[in-house]
Amino acid sequence: MGAGLSSAWGNSWGLAWGNSWGSLAPIVVLDTHDGDVKRKKRWSAEQRVRQRRRSQIVKQWERIVEGRREEALEIAAPFIQPGTMVVDFDALLARIDVIERLHQLMIEIDDEDVLLLL
Repeated sequence: MGAGLSSAWGNSWGLAWGNSWGSLAPIVVLDTHDGDVKRKKRWSAEQRVRQRRRSQIVKQWERIVEGRREEALEIAAPFIQPGTMVVDFDALLARIDVIERLHQLMIEIDDEDVLLLL
């Protein structure tokens, strides 16, 4: 069978493939290692950027889709425990003016929802 290929292609078959394997490109090794300190700094900076973007997207989602208002968080901010989203309801219910502001905001949100349905 080898003779058949050789005779069908002539001598060019062996010469063409034989010469192409003989000259390979040189292997160049590049050291791209930045070191652990630089890599960790870059990774932490990228993580902070990703977390900030993620929190912005979540905030916009809550505002647009779920209808959460920033005004409600601003009103309730003095009653939210730092570091958590736990509300001190006893202190909140003791202040009638805050309750009335939240109630007016709720009515305003409901009115806007009704107008959107019309």
